[in-house]
Amino acid sequence: MSTASARARGESGPTTAQVMDHVLAPRHFRVLFGVEPTDGAYARGLVDEILTCSPAAAGAH
Repeated sequence: MSTASARARGESGPTTAQVMDHVLAPRHFRVLFGVEPTDGAYARGLVDEILTCSPAAAGAH
């Protein structure tokens, strides 16, 4: 998903910082510290969460 492309089409969506904070960081943490395994279902859940949150609710940067 390209957030810049979506915004150019007039669509709203998460900022790059929100994607980093809410999708990539949790997966990185799990891999780096071996807390719990991560898989496609987990990643899809993270993406679904951020796409259903408003920018204000997700802590827009």
